[in-house]
Amino acid sequence: METAVLIAVTLAMSGVGMWLIHRLNVQHAARIADYRFGDVERGVGRRHRGHRTTQTFL
Repeated sequence: METAVLIAVTLAMSGVGMWLIHRLNVQHAARIADYRFGDVERGVGRRHRGHRTTQTFL
């Protein structure tokens, strides 16, 4: 009887662990899907055309 309870508890805990890992993977995939890769953040890497200066090097 104790063996059956041990096996049942082990299977139940394995199921809970698999469910938790699945939920974390879904959450991570949703976070990746929402992030826009390649977009430039505001103010980073952008220059205004009016502030360019031309320099000649000899």
